[in-house]
Amino acid sequence: MIWLIGKNGMLGKQVAQELKNNDIDFVGTDVETDITDIDQLISFARDKDIKWIINASGYTAVDKAEAEELIAQKVNSVGVGNIAQVADLLGAKVIHFSTDYVFEGNGTTPYKETDLPHPVSAYGRTKLNGEIELVKNTTKYFIFRISWLYGIYGANFVKTMIRLFNEKPELGIINDQVGAPTYTGTLAKNLIKLVKSDSNEFGIYHYSDEGNISWYDFAVEIRDQGAKKGLCPDSVKLNPITTDQYPTPATRPAYSVFDKAKVQGLGFELIGWKDNLNTYFEESENIK
Repeated sequence: MIWLIGKNGMLGKQVAQELKNNDIDFVGTDVETDITDIDQLISFARDKDIKWIINASGYTAVDKAEAEELIAQKVNSVGVGNIAQVADLLGAKVIHFSTDYVFEGNGTTPYKETDLPHPVSAYGRTKLNGEIELVKNTTKYFIFRISWLYGIYGANFVKTMIRLFNEKPELGIINDQVGAPTYTGTLAKNLIKLVKSDSNEFGIYHYSDEGNISWYDFAVEIRDQGAKKGLCPDSVKLNPITTDQYPTPATRPAYSVFDKAKVQGLGFELIGWKDNLNTYFEESENIK
């Protein structure tokens, strides 16, 4: 049996759908089972034959975390450590998600899993601490560092852009932060393949869609594909701007491109970001 933690989040809902599509037996929990309370986790897991735990929960409010680092730490680090301890008690394998924010972002070549993390935001620090807690408390873990996550469930950059394209004739979009999006649909399909293979290739992995783009590049493609599908006008003017022109409480990595050679060794399929964006629009139509 699979235990899906964070079943109501953007990624959690996508993973739940793929588990159903593949007739895989799973139980899901969300806020009703508090991951920061290990007794609640133990109580839930008792008498269940859990082989895998997929942790799709987390504190993800990047800017808010600057003022709420202790709260973010409790969820992203203490909670993850609790999950790891329970997994170890059960002998279960854990899938956990981290972030490109564990890196400072001043690199110029794709980040490998062996590169030294150096987070420069509260969110990044709490996520790195979560990785440390997981590794400290269990040996059967897969940590997937992902970037720029978006999907058909929940709020994300793509949905925000489509809304703004319908509200404003002109927008400034950051052009000096470079990385790659991660579409939840493709990620979830890859995760199901991993579970089915019952892999023991434990460790840290970097994963995103294929590509090397800025937020400006992403916004342009969202506008162009969205306009073709009648979701927004194609006349919206997009102006590239610098990070300095759009200050935020949390520092973002200027460069967060991943080297994904290692994750391909797990059999993960990597798809280009434009193709995944097209799939996103197609799959979004099916849930209306």
